[in-house]
Amino acid sequence: MSSSKTVTEGFNYLRLPKSKQEFIRQLNDVNIHDMCFEDRLCLIIEAETTSRQSNRIERKIREAQFKIKARPELITYDSTRLTIKNQIQSLLTANFIALKQNILISGSTGVGKSYITTAIGVAACENEYTVKYFKLSNLQEKLTISRLDGTYQKLAIKLKTYDLLIIDDFGLSPIGMINSREILDILDDRLNFKSTLIASQIPPQDWHSIIEDQTTADAIIDRLIHDSINLNLTGESYRKLKALEKSKENSNLEN
Repeated sequence: MSSSKTVTEGFNYLRLPKSKQEFIRQLNDVNIHDMCFEDRLCLIIEAETTSRQSNRIERKIREAQFKIKARPELITYDSTRLTIKNQIQSLLTANFIALKQNILISGSTGVGKSYITTAIGVAACENEYTVKYFKLSNLQEKLTISRLDGTYQKLAIKLKTYDLLIIDDFGLSPIGMINSREILDILDDRLNFKSTLIASQIPPQDWHSIIEDQTTADAIIDRLIHDSINLNLTGESYRKLKALEKSKENSNLEN
């Protein structure tokens, strides 16, 4: 058996497909002998580690279960976002997770809360943090079902472990007494231990209007409002602007 075949079979046995692919590429490269052994070996190892890191990140993004596709580098910075551009870009480094800080994102409907929220979550995945995304209504449903089927404690423990827990659309649906206490327990478990990001149309000081139990509302607000990073998005609805843009394009075509 030739040495090259021994190496390729060894890569198969060790389940190193990208190392094998790079090794075969080198065999077919007439100029590869200009490189020393260490440099060639470095390329082989780098091919495998890069592939595995990419696969890990893709898996983390899938497991986060984001509802929309968003990319950190595709965030647009129009005139309404220029004043908070540095703040957004700082959040995209995911340093706040290492510092166990929470984020509160507020703004009226359509200003891009969900997109920026998701982009921050994706950036966290790319920094190899574990992330879980929920819309508030989905989280409430999951909590209710787990309470009924006896898996609540298991779910609560799992929610405590994510490096970043995202709750989007906070305030679009009212929070009943039982769910509010469960959410408070989740926040308590994560406080100073893991990071939580909440995106809402309603500023925290007005959350009493959506949380049935006012005492629990006070406690939830207290857990989140202190030492959190606040990001307030302003401007016109992006959906409205896109609709107007499309209407204008159609009008131009007709003319």
